[in-house]
Amino acid sequence: MKQLLVITALISPLCLIVSTQVLAQTQPTEAEIQQACANRQIDKLPAPFSDVPSYHWASEAVANLYYCKSARQNASTSELKTAPDKVTINGRSYIIDTYLWRNFMPSTTANTKGIMASVRLKAQDGKPVLSTLTAEKLWLIKSNGETVWETTFSEQPRISNSGVEMVARGGPNLEAGSVVDVVVRLRNGKNNTYLVRSPSQKIQRTY
Repeated sequence: MKQLLVITALISPLCLIVSTQVLAQTQPTEAEIQQACANRQIDKLPAPFSDVPSYHWASEAVANLYYCKSARQNASTSELKTAPDKVTINGRSYIIDTYLWRNFMPSTTANTKGIMASVRLKAQDGKPVLSTLTAEKLWLIKSNGETVWETTFSEQPRISNSGVEMVARGGPNLEAGSVVDVVVRLRNGKNNTYLVRSPSQKIQRTY
């Protein structure tokens, strides 16, 4: 019996170390966290605490509090509807060019059946966008103020002298031809946020 207790005492710390290492190795990226929180897919993220596994009845609530606390900086409907179409940051003016579409090719996968959005952030002075300025969230707003899509960008931005292009995929199945406002939240190196809007954008149909 004493030998069993000794073995147990020796093994327990090792199990704790292994468990901690596994959790550390499987930590999602910030982009993955924002995407999961925005799309309410917390179940796709690893359990943050080993004593509250994914099958525990409180796991979703715990994971939501752990991962999405900082991601809840949501803009109100009035803020989105009245967001400017041009924003000035550090003395430079920025706008967004947007293209919305749905792919109706027969071989379309689940991730490309809904709306996709391409957003290009550019400075009106023609110079490159400030390297510390990032686009972190996108909303599609109907004319009545209803938010039909809130998401983060699903791909790494493509940077060029003409601007920064970002893509969001997997949106809702709105009818092609529908018109919405596109609102993007920007964040600079000082952690200040700005909303910029591209109004009355038509959802295109591609084949």
